Amino acid sequence: MTARPQLLTRSLHSVPTLALRAKTAAEALDISLGSFHALVREGKMPKGITVPGHPGLVLYDFQAVRNSFEALKEMDDCSDLNEWDEQ
Repeated sequence: MTARPQLLTRSLHSVPTLALRAKTAAEALDISLGSFHALVREGKMPKGITVPGHPGLVLYDFQAVRNSFEALKEMDDCSDLNEWDEQ
C-alpha cells in the first residue's frame, strides 16, 4: 500500500481541517509551492489570510482552496479524453 498525504488519511474522529499553510495546500494539490503562489497571484486560488499579530503566519481556507480546484476543473476546456486514454 502506498503512503497517502496526511490530509487524506485522517480518521472520522479527528479535528476537521479549516485552514492550511501554503506548503500544505500545494502538497494537497500535488504542485510545487511556487506553482501554488502563481495560482494565487493569477486569482485561480484564494488569497491567504494573515493572522493578526503574526505577520509571518498566512493561512488559506481549506474549503476555498478545494472550491477553487473544482472551478479549475470546470474551466478546463480540454476534452475528458487525453492522449493516454486511447480507446
